[in-house]
Amino acid sequence: MKRLYLITGGAGGAGGAALTVGLSVLIWWFVSDHSAPPPNTSYQLSTVPEAVDDMYEGCKGEMEKVNDKFFKKEFVGTFKEAWKHAEQCSNKQPNPEDKALTKIHMQAICAYTSNITYDEFNKAVRTGKNIYGSSFKFHYLHFWLTTAIQTLNNNQRCHITYRKTKSVFSGNVSDIIRFGSFASSSFRTNLTKYGSETCFQIETCSGAYLKDYPDSGTDEEEVLIPPYETFNITQIIEEMDPSRLILITVGLVAVGFLQLVTSLSVPLDMAPQAVDDMYDGCSEKMEKKVNDVYFNKENKKLFKVSWGQAKHCANKPHPEDEALSKNNMQAICAYSNIIFKEFSAAVRTSKNFYGSSFPFHSLHFWLTTAIQIMKTKQGCHITYRRTGIEFTGTVNSIIRFGMFASSSKRKDLTQFGDETCFEIETCSGAYLKDYPVRGTDEEEVLIPPYETFKITQIYEDNDTPPPPPPPLDEDGTGPIMGD
Repeated sequence: MKRLYLITGGAGGAGGAALTVGLSVLIWWFVSDHSAPPPNTSYQLSTVPEAVDDMYEGCKGEMEKVNDKFFKKEFVGTFKEAWKHAEQCSNKQPNPEDKALTKIHMQAICAYTSNITYDEFNKAVRTGKNIYGSSFKFHYLHFWLTTAIQTLNNNQRCHITYRKTKSVFSGNVSDIIRFGSFASSSFRTNLTKYGSETCFQIETCSGAYLKDYPDSGTDEEEVLIPPYETFNITQIIEEMDPSRLILITVGLVAVGFLQLVTSLSVPLDMAPQAVDDMYDGCSEKMEKKVNDVYFNKENKKLFKVSWGQAKHCANKPHPEDEALSKNNMQAICAYSNIIFKEFSAAVRTSKNFYGSSFPFHSLHFWLTTAIQIMKTKQGCHITYRRTGIEFTGTVNSIIRFGMFASSSKRKDLTQFGDETCFEIETCSGAYLKDYPVRGTDEEEVLIPPYETFKITQIYEDNDTPPPPPPPLDEDGTGPIMGD
């Protein structure tokens, strides 16, 4: 495990936005792909605008009518053959953590991974947008496979996976792309039977590890990525070996961040594309605009669901936090629940469209001001952050996380990973007390996107741990700028 020590360099926000390979970013390399195109062809990566990318937000109950309406109509051809074939492999009890997974979910996974219908199915998914309401042939399988991924993903976090293909894929750095189909990937790097012309390394936060539910069991360690997840190409490497593209997700739907790197490591930097607005001198004007314009515009889809669920934990503030509004508390609850992946992804990447199509002005403002209000009574904190990703940097580098970065007063939260452990001294972050949806369990300290840090020490597990960094003054000065 690598350990990095960070001490704050103060607030570095300038009212804009910054994009970074943030702390919670995960790297994916697509290796296994049932849905890969024919071999020896070249394809331009894009957002696949004609894809059937329904997430079924807010209408899952209504869509369950596919049991009656669509199944009888669509139970023909390869789907009929695949569904019958999947009957036996779906006769199992779901794992205890997947209790919401139904037999139909498991049968959909088995049918898709049996390879009987995947080619026809994924072609229809990639191209069926214009006929989705009329002659699209796979409503039933699409719905149950999508909700299976969402059910499994609800119990997981992001993943690093791999995907190899027999075809050459092309794209440009900074392009936003989607696979536009149900894209298979794997934890394994050695599934060369799927090709070696293009190798994707991918971070997905919407895909789900399928465990032993596929037709082939756990042999391929498959992670299935839904059609709606988007990525941003950050690097492309062409060598004598096959082209390599590394994708890092920034979330769902139209928010994605795909990064191409050469290894399973992420460099720490200043996150220059992040939304880092501190609202200095304009908080009252921004609050009015949020209330009058942004909230009504943004209160839809996942934000609407998350905001509604957060009402129950937005209770009376502690006496020392009397300046916290209900919206501030509700923002903390919403962030710490189901929306954090999409929100963090957008914050990391949205500088260039902060003034136009950034979808989270309301949440960003209320969360930023919540941190600032609580911070006034707290001083600096020593916190810890564990990740499942290896992050790289050099001593004396100045970096930012470029998003709202969760950290903890506890050292033992190993469920978040043990590849890199950050020991952080933050003077802009705030201890959230019992305001998060999980209460005080994680003793969370939330660091804003604009706070800058100086890397003071790095050591590997085999090294002798260095002494802890010297403490800072409460204003974040001292050893940072002067030593």
